[in-house]
Amino acid sequence: MLDFLPLQPIASTSTAMSAGLLSPVGPVSPLELPEASCSLEALRSSLALALPPQPAYQRNLEFVTLPTPDEAPAESTPEELVVRPLRRADVDQVRQLQDACLPVVYPPSFYTVLLTNSSSLCLVAYSPSSPSTLLGCISAHVYYPTASFTSSSRTPASSPTIYILSLAVAPPFRQRGLASHLVRSISKALLPRPLFCGFKQRARVSLHVEVENAAARELYRRLGLEEKGRKAGFYSRLRNGGRGEAVEMEGVLEV
Repeated sequence: MLDFLPLQPIASTSTAMSAGLLSPVGPVSPLELPEASCSLEALRSSLALALPPQPAYQRNLEFVTLPTPDEAPAESTPEELVVRPLRRADVDQVRQLQDACLPVVYPPSFYTVLLTNSSSLCLVAYSPSSPSTLLGCISAHVYYPTASFTSSSRTPASSPTIYILSLAVAPPFRQRGLASHLVRSISKALLPRPLFCGFKQRARVSLHVEVENAAARELYRRLGLEEKGRKAGFYSRLRNGGRGEAVEMEGVLEV
């Protein structure tokens, strides 16, 4: 069964997310950027560096088409879902979905932060025919490590990092690409708006996942994330009686 565990300890969720620029997992390795040169690409990079970080919620509504499951009848058609940011009216549905999929219960303050902190975002997915039934949700936080510049370059030593807080997908929609889409979608939404329309961005993504959750770890590996270490006792009060050990994963996604 493919369950996605909350990816940050419950007790520290509100504190870490309210801290804004503090990393929940420690220092982040800088992205390797090309040396400055007299090229259009260098011009784009230099102009992008001058832009202040944009607030979250870059997109209000999008659609994703999922393939039919392998066991579906031959005449079945692909299913189209709506993906949009969390609204206050969605909180009960998100809580029910996460409680059904995840072995840890989030406190009410977790959802308050998602609705009020401009550096945090939660996306929900549902069928247009049944908008009150959520089929997937993901929450994340973006933080900006303090940028430093060398004397010979205007290239920053660090870049925004998307920290995935939680991810839950209803059983009938697992193994169909929805989880991967949600990870890429929330990463794109939390990044600064690109200077040019259609300009590809790279997002550094980090997270923690329960060591026993092999299916989720495999998903993140397919997305390009690598295991960076393990933390014993990272999760507390697990309802499934697990050890609470977490795998720290990190990687760069093109979105």
